[in-house]
Amino acid sequence: MLNQTLVDTGTRYAGDQSTRRVRPLVPPVIRRTGKTGAALKTTGQILMAAARVALDVYTVGSTVCDGPFTRLRRKFFPQIRGASDVRAAVGYTRILGSVPRMPQRRTQIGKAMASHLDPHGSTASAHRVVARSILRSPGEHRTILITSPGTGDGKSVCATNLALVLARSGRSVLLVDGNLRHPTLHTNLDLQNVTGLIDAMRSAAALRWGIQPSGINKLDFLPAGVVYEDAPKVTRLLAMAETKALLIDLTLRYDHIVIDASAMNAGDDASLLARSCDATVLVVRAKHTTHDDATRAMKRLADAGANVAGVVINATKNRRDAGEGTSQTMVNWQPTPPPQPPVLSVKPKGEPAREHEQLQRV
Repeated sequence: MLNQTLVDTGTRYAGDQSTRRVRPLVPPVIRRTGKTGAALKTTGQILMAAARVALDVYTVGSTVCDGPFTRLRRKFFPQIRGASDVRAAVGYTRILGSVPRMPQRRTQIGKAMASHLDPHGSTASAHRVVARSILRSPGEHRTILITSPGTGDGKSVCATNLALVLARSGRSVLLVDGNLRHPTLHTNLDLQNVTGLIDAMRSAAALRWGIQPSGINKLDFLPAGVVYEDAPKVTRLLAMAETKALLIDLTLRYDHIVIDASAMNAGDDASLLARSCDATVLVVRAKHTTHDDATRAMKRLADAGANVAGVVINATKNRRDAGEGTSQTMVNWQPTPPPQPPVLSVKPKGEPAREHEQLQRV
């Protein structure tokens, strides 16, 4: 029952005892009886049971209808658009990061050198996220192969920017053009393609003339070289054991070897090189790479025994789709350089005393 209050009207005359009834300003308190509490408890149990049933129905329905809906979506939207499409196409492969789309007015050299021209921009920070993800993946990361399902995915630009951010962190990096069919990496760096990888696979002495300084500190470049042979001979060269020995020799000179390989649909060159590399990165382009191409490329890499470190989504439209690279911590992140061996030197007898005096002064 609601409590009601009797208040005085404020105006009284002699012998007048008239009053009026008003509702209280404070809402009344409902006293819960045992029956009301039991009713509320029963209602809560009914709602919880209904929620569990709805969750079970949703789980079963999504499991049953996932296949038809996925096929229907791929029919009308065959291109990959985001991270969910990548996982649907290649499975539970790790997504290393996303690179934002560059302006179309920028030249090819400007896109390839974006991390050097604007080291604090969104492109450079996104590639730093990719570099960090690769270095944190299990296994070795001395030789890194960059490939893509098809042409036009932007793997060469990603390979160049990845080498730039690694070199900027203080690591010695060698960028190799492994696209022996259609070498284009030397044009992105405005360098010459005379003696290169194809010559070094025949003779290791060719590295002396093949490796070129890129003009950027800690970064050298090895072009593909002029390929005169037909496709079967190039494939046999890549399958030889000398290719693996060549990469091992290069790791003794550099901290990282970044190889820009050919596309997966161009032949078996990328699969053969992936066998000899520590990690392989698959680059897909948003609204360009199809689900079927990405699935076939990942299957071919798995059949070749490649160690796939993950997938990079290139040319994302929204800045927030660029992933963690937009945060300030990622912009200022630099990979930790590898430990250097201690340098042993013989000091004069008075040197330790002088060092002790300097420490005391500080």
